[in-house]
Amino acid sequence: MAAPGPDPIPGFQQAAFSRDRYILPEIIESLWRARDQAKTHSNKPLSQAIKILMNSFYGVLGTTGCRFFSPQLAGSIARFGQRIICKSREFIEEQGYSVIYGDTDSLFVLLGKGHDAASAKSIGNQLAESLSQWWRDHLQATMSVESFLEVEFETHYLRFLMPTLRGSDKGTGHAQRTW
Repeated sequence: MAAPGPDPIPGFQQAAFSRDRYILPEIIESLWRARDQAKTHSNKPLSQAIKILMNSFYGVLGTTGCRFFSPQLAGSIARFGQRIICKSREFIEEQGYSVIYGDTDSLFVLLGKGHDAASAKSIGNQLAESLSQWWRDHLQATMSVESFLEVEFETHYLRFLMPTLRGSDKGTGHAQRTW
């Protein structure tokens, strides 16, 4: 693996990301534009397929048969993902909401009683927008990088069943989340 050059972006597990020598971010960026176009045309299957393809690049870095194989980078990306989920949870809770479940790419927020569908959608969209802005500001301030993270509000549920772990009063989300 080539050295990341001067002023690398520090990662985890002795990984470092180059600020100016890369190929995968350009591929992801072109897929991102294609996904945005699919969303604009309300083509959900194509948008989902492109999202899966974009996410597969993480797997590429962890596959020994791939030209881009780097267990340090793959592990570092996974750790950054965990940090994003944890920091996002902290941000949402600082806004006065309770996060009741989190996994690799989503958080479930409990609004409580008294919120209809319109209110839930409004709060969800506002949280997504403010959290996206927080990440843009945070990554620029801490790493001097432009954030391409786009937090989306997907849906709301009037009822949410979260089974408990066997022998515990903790929900199954506690088994996966890292906070």
